[in-house]
Amino acid sequence: MNDRNLQIMKMLVEHYLRDGQPVSSKYLAHSAAIGASPATVRNVMMNLEKMGLLASPHTSAGRIPTASGLRFFVEQLLTVSPIEQHIQQQMQQALGCQASSTELCAHASGLLSELTAMTGIVTVPKLNKVKIDKIELFKLTPTRLICVIVMHDGEVQNRVIETRQNVSDTVLQQTIQVMNLAMVGKSLDAGLQKMRELIQQTNKDVAQLSSAALSFTSQDENQVLLTGQSRLLDENISSELQRLRALFEAVSDKHLVMDIMEKCSGADGVKIFIGEESGIDLLQDCSVISAPYHNKGEVVGRLAVIGPTRMNYNKVIPIVDITARMLSSALNQTD
Repeated sequence: MNDRNLQIMKMLVEHYLRDGQPVSSKYLAHSAAIGASPATVRNVMMNLEKMGLLASPHTSAGRIPTASGLRFFVEQLLTVSPIEQHIQQQMQQALGCQASSTELCAHASGLLSELTAMTGIVTVPKLNKVKIDKIELFKLTPTRLICVIVMHDGEVQNRVIETRQNVSDTVLQQTIQVMNLAMVGKSLDAGLQKMRELIQQTNKDVAQLSSAALSFTSQDENQVLLTGQSRLLDENISSELQRLRALFEAVSDKHLVMDIMEKCSGADGVKIFIGEESGIDLLQDCSVISAPYHNKGEVVGRLAVIGPTRMNYNKVIPIVDITARMLSSALNQTD
């Protein structure tokens, strides 16, 4: 594709993303930057349509970019804008505070939605990735206890435990001692491995109580935070109200969201799905922009925005990227 074709493609997509209307050859030809007649521009647009990059709506003689055309634009023609200083300050204020990992993820989700006017999504780091500071067991009744695990990032996990037999104070204290010896200062995975070794050296009652106390540590790995679901009720996504409602409901109950985040996993850096590229029917009129975030150099979650395919990519992409970087920095500072 020569320079003129690229320039026409770039201008057409930028105009469409800005105004949402089909773009005519006459409009582009009037641009001093193109320097070509309407007939020449029209021939170029016809060639781009044959390549599958443009489409001609039935109601207009102008052209709009296809999902493939938007993909070509994002990968080959897009000029990403630097984030304005006041936006960077807003991001730093939201993610620069001392908070638990879940609170930081909630801040990031809200920030993404506010800055992009789209739906913000952040998966919460799995419990087994965070170090343990302290474990406590408190007796409510002789057969009912509560286990409290304090994580290094400020998270507190707790669960009520029911036992078949009365738990003596001696067994309770021995269990607390063994659990803290095995797990404090370690990630959950490493702590559980050490716990299995120590249980072999303890009596049956301590082993049973320890196992019961830690049974809830198989945390729901599908924990995800969403902000701005109502922004999906956008006519820029679809003019069909029924389809918008279906998308809103699917995202609200989070089944679709986990599908989306699963498809985004495994990618290093910003990943973009445009239209049908996601393979999810309800998202054929949407784009998803996601990025991983890290703790101690390891990917512990992802964040993303969902919005119309006609979005301001040069603004949204850096916002997603920088939010992921700032969230990573904030999580590393909690250690």
